[in-house]
Amino acid sequence: YTGMWYPWSTTEDATAHDLPRASQSKGASAEFSFTGTGIDYIGEKTIAMGEAEIFLDGATQGTTSLQVNDFPVLLGVTLYSKQGLPRGKHTLKIVCQSDARINLKGLRLYA
Repeated sequence: YTGMWYPWSTTEDATAHDLPRASQSKGASAEFSFTGTGIDYIGEKTIAMGEAEIFLDGATQGTTSLQVNDFPVLLGVTLYSKQGLPRGKHTLKIVCQSDARINLKGLRLYA
């Protein structure tokens, strides 16, 4: 993690390295290396959330919005998905685009 990220949990035993995590700092990023053929970025969508720019292997994949206006909260949403990558080592980077909160609940890897 770079920039300001914090545990986003109601459990008292959450540590600084556990998921879920959240950030409200423009430019803050989370970067993950993995070996496989695909990855999903999983989070929550709700009102007053921001956008995240996604990079895969250093190339931008565009932005994803974590905001939803017509439902209170959507849990466990796949916010970005990429499959069919050449088998090998890859890097996913998630960058906060504003001072509105983004979150990271988990990652799903494909072998």
